[in-house]
Formats: sequence, C-alpha cells, structure tokens
Amino acid sequence: MEEESCLRMCCLHEKITNCRNDFLHQLSTRSIRENQVVYVEDLRVRSMQKNCKFAKSVSDSAWGRFLNMLEYKTTWYGRTVARVASIFPSS
Repeated sequence: MEEESCLRMCCLHEKITNCRNDFLHQLSTRSIRENQVVYVEDLRVRSMQKNCKFAKSVSDSAWGRFLNMLEYKTTWYGRTVARVASIFPSS
C-alpha cells in the first residue's frame, strides 16, 4: 500500500517536471526565434531565495534553467543573449 502511494507521488512529480520543462523549452524557443538580441536582467537569485515569502516562488520558476536554455539556443539560431546589470537604468 505504501509503495503504491510512493509510486503515484513519483509519477506526479515527474509529470510536473515534464510540464515545466516543456513550457520553458517552448518559451525560450519562441523568444529566440522572434528576437535577434535578448536582454536579461542579472538577478541575484540566491538573495531572493533567502526571503521566506518569495523563496518557493523563485525556486519553482526555474530561472536558471530558462537562462541556460536561452544561451544554448542562441548558438543554434545565431542570436545573442546579453545580461544587463540590475542597476542599469531601464524600464
């Protein structure tokens, strides 16, 4: 009985992971195809995770994985990804 519930939990976690990865792949591919240059803000994710109110949201969003996908897809499509400092005056 306990093994069955553990197996269900593992399948559920795998499904959530696959859905998140699929979304990140689709979003990164669309961003790269539609733009020649993609600018991303250089966020301090570790310091954001120290805040107890935002830690779970920041971890679930998988920003690091999204940036990695953007970076390797730029080489495939011949585009550019540039990191902008968080103190850069922009909107």
